Amino acid sequence: MLSGLTLAVLNFRKDRLLRWEIQQRVEDAARTNRQLEEHNLELARAAELAREAKESARRAEQAKGRFLAMASHDLRQPLQAVSLLNGTLQRMVKDPQIKQALGRQDEAIGSMSQLLNALLEDDPDVRNATRMLLATEGYAVVTAASLAEARQRLHESGGTDLLVTDFHLAAGETGVEVISRLREESGTTLKAVLLTGDSSSAVRDLAQDPDLRLVSKPVQAEAFLEIVREQLAG
Repeated sequence: MLSGLTLAVLNFRKDRLLRWEIQQRVEDAARTNRQLEEHNLELARAAELAREAKESARRAEQAKGRFLAMASHDLRQPLQAVSLLNGTLQRMVKDPQIKQALGRQDEAIGSMSQLLNALLEDDPDVRNATRMLLATEGYAVVTAASLAEARQRLHESGGTDLLVTDFHLAAGETGVEVISRLREESGTTLKAVLLTGDSSSAVRDLAQDPDLRLVSKPVQAEAFLEIVREQLAG
């Protein structure tokens, strides 16, 4: 009897110990599962923070680009006008000392130009300075501020040998659109000079056009006139 009782007690204790071990393992598994869930949540939060940081950086880069484009317009458009007007004066004056002073001023303008490299847009001052420079060289120049005005001028004049335009124009128009439409309406491969500070791939692809010359702004008067002569002679 004693041996049977002892065996029963031992079996009872062994069974209770086994149940306790099973319960511990279940609790450990549940605890591990909770830890995994918490870890997954932390990973998800980290991924979301990384996505938000990336998006914030993208917006900041866009804002920076818009700011630089606006600053470029304010700083470089007057510089472009001054450069062209200075070239016009160099061709008009005869006094050697004045010519020398204008030459030094042209060098200073060139140095300033090297400090600025951003997008440029159409500007009346630049357009008028370009007209004056070309007129000084003996070219007959007709100016226009928009595609509609350019079409009207082209119709009134009966045609043109060369189109000079900025890439960015008013009211969201582009020089590329103007060139394309005027070529289409005239039925010719109208030669053109496109002035731009835009270095995007869309602009670089335009270099494939044999009748189009891309010119980075600001450009000095002599270099600009040389490009005009080459386009007209080609």
